[in-house]
Amino acid sequence: AAGCIVASRHLHLSPADGVLLNLKDRDRVGIRVAGERGLLFNDVLVRCGSEHATEFHCDTDEGNAAGLASGMLVTIVR
Repeated sequence: AAGCIVASRHLHLSPADGVLLNLKDRDRVGIRVAGERGLLFNDVLVRCGSEHATEFHCDTDEGNAAGLASGMLVTIVR
């Protein structure tokens, strides 16, 4: 049998950023990407923990559709 696992889009937060943004592990937010191909990612899972740096993760196809590149800034939408 063959298969594939596709991780759900998620937002990693350091504990300090979680407090600053009033977000905790397992919360759900939107992520807005600005720009010519900008869009809103809905239902993004928040993963907050000491092992995380603050960054948004999505799959390659989603990132390409939004014109995302590593290091770009996005907006958290509640």
